[in-house]
Amino acid sequence: MNSIFNRFPYLSSIIELNKSYPDTDIRKRFLQVLDIHGHHYEKYEKILDKIPDSERLKVLKKIRNATNKDSIFGWHQFSDVLTEIEGYQYLVDIGCTSVEIIVDQGCPDIKGLLSGEQVLLEAKQIHNSKEENQYLLESTIKPKARTVGIDIPPQLVQKILSTIEKAKSQLEGFPGSQTSKKIIYMKITPDLGVKLNNNLLGVFDKNMGMIKDNLESENILFEYEIRW
Repeated sequence: MNSIFNRFPYLSSIIELNKSYPDTDIRKRFLQVLDIHGHHYEKYEKILDKIPDSERLKVLKKIRNATNKDSIFGWHQFSDVLTEIEGYQYLVDIGCTSVEIIVDQGCPDIKGLLSGEQVLLEAKQIHNSKEENQYLLESTIKPKARTVGIDIPPQLVQKILSTIEKAKSQLEGFPGSQTSKKIIYMKITPDLGVKLNNNLLGVFDKNMGMIKDNLESENILFEYEIRW
């Protein structure tokens, strides 16, 4: 496993080798995950390598506090922190300086400066639904057929809208937000039943474009990725 520590010195640092972790803690098997699915984590390791030490320590602390498994949603909190890392890099990519992780609860995740203007970013991730996760769990015991969706589930649309409202509240409640550039950075994973119908991607993307236009009218930039 020495090669894994060399390849992922920051992500692997969340593991204490002399400590025994319960099965519900991702650190129990995280070295194996990095070994098998390392290509997925390389971009996060590269970002961590480039950010200031103080900010890296904040991110790694967040990761250590998000390693427990939810009985239905799995390690979704761990994945949420990875999305925050992507949000950090997004601010760097658009030219922000003095990019900082915000650790206070109920606040935006990240802030920076762009041409002297404060920029606030809230990173959000829409995971598989509870029903989808239950289906996946049951299918590991007894294979089950999956129904192909014929439309975007209204529950998913409502989840996206409610998550956006929460993000707006976090952005708008931060000091100086009225004169700040505000960004919602979102990753969306539709259920398998939706993804089985490729025709729905265009419908989904169109709907998200309308949401994006509405947010821009409120001076909020909405960057999203649909994980199809």
